Parts: sequence; structure tokens; C-alpha cells
Amino acid sequence: DDDLPTLYGMVVDANTNSPMDSVMVSWIDNRDSLGVATVYTDENGYYSIKGLNYGAYTFTVYKDSTYATVISTKTILTVSVGDGSATEAGLVDDYRYENNVSMYPLNAGVSGTVNKIVNDATSPADTVTVTITLNSMFFPSEYTTTTDSIGRYSFANLPATGLNVTITVLPHNDGTNDFASTTTNLIL
Repeated sequence: DDDLPTLYGMVVDANTNSPMDSVMVSWIDNRDSLGVATVYTDENGYYSIKGLNYGAYTFTVYKDSTYATVISTKTILTVSVGDGSATEAGLVDDYRYENNVSMYPLNAGVSGTVNKIVNDATSPADTVTVTITLNSMFFPSEYTTTTDSIGRYSFANLPATGLNVTITVLPHNDGTNDFASTTTNLIL
């Protein structure tokens, strides 16, 4: 519909700020019989979506298995000017909706060891569940692993974001003793 706005955006690599081509941008769209619509960025990292209805949208932005999938939201609002009689339909040339996205390469990792302390003696905690929770803009935003026989865990292929992440050792029992959940935060 020519009376509805166009959403413009650019997708860049978060580390290099370089434009990214062939990135898939998908969203739920009631204009499509399947309910999902997709566009791709051009060779300069740009995309546009014409004729979006007013409302809130959640976009899934995906490049390939070397980049984290990013969830981005944007609300397309009706814009009023003056006495409120002019709306976005009359301002198509004057108002530009943008939704720019940074993609993060999956090139970070975290590893560590979980120990248990019983009667002042420290020993490895094996078969303990460990989670890492990323910012909610990523999908998935949580990963899970289990410690090995010497208490080690490892997470690989995580987005190096410079943002805070939470590592949680879930409550567990070694057959004799109960251990509470522990949490630590770090920058990835």
C-alpha cells in the first residue's frame, strides 16, 4: 500500500562496522499467506520493507552459521504534525523509519571449572549443569552444557559483544551433599 511507510535499514558487522550483504531479515507479516516475510540486504548492507502497517514488529536477522542471529524490534507509529490532521500518509517524503542492526561474529568462548567444597576439601564437581545467558537480542540467548569428570565446562562459538553475560551453575547433588546455584557475570 502506497499510503503506508517504508522501513529502511542497514546491517553491519559489529566489529568492523562493514556493511553485510545477503543478510536475511524476517518478520511476522499478515500480508503474507504464510505469515512470515523476508527481505535480504543488498551488496551495501541495505534493506527496505515497503508498505508496513503501523504497529510493533520483531525482526529476526540471520547471516550464516558464523554470525549470531539477532532479534531486533521496531514500532511503526503514526506521526502527527500541526493540529494533528496530517498523518504519516502525508509525510512519506519527510519521515523515515529506520532499523539498523549490528551482527556479531561467533568468535568468543568461555571455559572454566566447577569445584565443590565439602569439609574444607575442594574437589571437581562432575556432571553439573552450567548455563550462559546472553543479551535477549540474540537467539538463542541461553546455552547449556555439563561439566566433565574433572569439573570442566566450555562454551564455544559465542558472539563477542562486549556486553555482560551471566554464567550459572545450577543447583546439584553429588549423592551426599546438596549444592546451591551460583552465578557470576563477565563481559564477552
